[in-house]
Amino acid sequence: SYKKDIDDTRESPALDIIQLLQDGGSDVSYFDPFVDDLNLNSKSIDKIDKLNEECLKKFDLSVIVTDHSNVNYKLIKSHSKQIVDTRNVYKKEGSKKIIKLGNSIK
Repeated sequence: SYKKDIDDTRESPALDIIQLLQDGGSDVSYFDPFVDDLNLNSKSIDKIDKLNEECLKKFDLSVIVTDHSNVNYKLIKSHSKQIVDTRNVYKKEGSKKIIKLGNSIK
């Protein structure tokens, strides 16, 4: 969704990010507890129904686009290989595997 704790995907930056990743050849799935179905260019995007350790370890990258209140961000940090944080949910966290939007990559 485009905004915290709602189900409206209109104007969501996630749609552009998904499109860019797919255009680059990536397989993309999404987790959003507020969005049941997501379609892009008439194609359904695979939904992750339950976010857990096993699921997160399958992916090369986790991208946080919306900072929903009911998401376990500690779980994401613990089990993701790499994270792009566009919402600053890890603002106080220091980790080489977290890329924060607006921060330089070192």
